[in-house]
Amino acid sequence: MVTLWLGLSVLVCAPAAESDAAVVEATPVAAPPKKVAVLEFKAEGLDVNVARNLNELFTSEAGSIPGHKVIGQSEIKDLLDFEVQKQTLGCVDEACFSQIGGALGVDLVVSGTVGRVGERFVINLKLIDIVKAETVARVGETIAGRVELLTDMIRIAAWQLLSGAVPAELQAAAAATRATLDAEAAKTAG
Repeated sequence: MVTLWLGLSVLVCAPAAESDAAVVEATPVAAPPKKVAVLEFKAEGLDVNVARNLNELFTSEAGSIPGHKVIGQSEIKDLLDFEVQKQTLGCVDEACFSQIGGALGVDLVVSGTVGRVGERFVINLKLIDIVKAETVARVGETIAGRVELLTDMIRIAAWQLLSGAVPAELQAAAAATRATLDAEAAKTAG
C-alpha cells in the first residue's frame, strides 16, 4: 500500500485487481487548536472590577473563536504556583511573558491594559508568540461614551487579535448598542 501526503489530505492507493482500481481520499485533518492564555488586564484610570469583568468577557469571546483553546484567570491561578503568580505582576516584556506561557503549556499569551483617558476609554492588547518571544499582533482601540460600550469593544478586540476578521453580527450588535446609548443620551439632554 502506498500513502501520499498532499497538503492536509491523505491519498491512499491500495493494490487492486486490474478491473477494480481503488483510490480513497481521506477527510482533511484540521490543525490542532492554538492554546492561548489570557493574562489579567491592567486597569489604568478605570475601576478594577470593570477591568476584571472585561478580562473575563474577552476570555469567553476568545474561546468562541475557531482554532483556539483559551484559558483565563481562574485556570491560570489553578495552574501556576504562588511564586510564578507574583512574578507575573512585574512582567512587562515578551521574554517574561514567554516564560509564563511556557509554564502554562500554551502557544500564545494575551496581555494588555484597559483604561480611561479623559472621556475616552482605551483598550491596548497584544498577542505574544511564546516560542519566538515576540509580539505577533496588537489591537489598540479608543471609544468615547459610556462604559457600556466597552463590552462590545472588548469582544471585537478578541476577534481582531486572534483572527483578524470580526463577524458581521458582532459589528451589528456593537452598532445597535451605540445607537441605543446615543438615543438615551439625546432623551436625557433634550
